[in-house]
Amino acid sequence: MRDIRWGVAGSVGVLFLFVGIWVFSAFQTRIGLTASSLSVARVGTAEIRSCSADPLDLWLTSVCDAQVRWAGEDGTVAKRVHSTHALSGTVDVQLRNEGTSRSGGGTSTTLVVADYPHHENGTLFFVLMMGSAAGALALGTLVGGLLSKLLPTRRPQKLALRPMQRRRRKR
Repeated sequence: MRDIRWGVAGSVGVLFLFVGIWVFSAFQTRIGLTASSLSVARVGTAEIRSCSADPLDLWLTSVCDAQVRWAGEDGTVAKRVHSTHALSGTVDVQLRNEGTSRSGGGTSTTLVVADYPHHENGTLFFVLMMGSAAGALALGTLVGGLLSKLLPTRRPQKLALRPMQRRRRKR
């Protein structure tokens, strides 16, 4: 039976951990799951110019370049609008502030379509985040351990035996 090389297993485990966090982040962005409150700062309409799938969210969401006209204001501003699907034409948009400054985490501002999902559930967010991270780390360590068994074995080092010399204590 060969020993597992924990350096290989640990490295693959950490790699899987990062991929697991990326997958969780994309999933929670797609379904709108957050642990923080939401407030709408501004509303308006956007004329969509072009859309593309967002690779940071594993192509589960779309980012669209648009000309935004805020309610009660004249003129348009070039912005990027986030959506769960590709957009075209004119759509209603919201500038959302998520998070609270009282908790020390700060706020994030995102421009999204008006029907973009938002589900505030801190417990579910925490359980899914920790579960996906722990599961990915465990799976990666298991795969890394199996891969380490495929590597060639190390040759044992030859030990040179030398007779011990007695040292006399000086008095």
